[in-house]
Amino acid sequence: MEGIDGAEGEEIEAQSQKQKTQAEKQRHNASCRWSRLKKKMMHLERDQEFLKLQANHKRTKMELEYQAKKGIEYHGKLQSLKDDNQILRTDLHTMKVELERTRQISVALMAFYVRKFV
Repeated sequence: MEGIDGAEGEEIEAQSQKQKTQAEKQRHNASCRWSRLKKKMMHLERDQEFLKLQANHKRTKMELEYQAKKGIEYHGKLQSLKDDNQILRTDLHTMKVELERTRQISVALMAFYVRKFV
């Protein structure tokens, strides 16, 4: 009977080792699942961060393009105002010259009339 008991003992011991290895496998599998889940979450977070950065990049690019367009428009307007200012300066100078000439003519006419009628 010992042989039977010994064989049963060995079988129980072998099953115990199998159970231990199954428990170890289960722990290992759980650890692997957790690791894969962490990696998956990390990738999802990176994907979300990438999408946020991509949207931010697109918004910034549009803002820069808008500012560049406005800068070109303002530059054009500024150049137009500079041209208008130059024209006004020329007109003002011309008017000053004509006013001085008119004053000189009126002074000459006054002198002429004063000498003639006095």
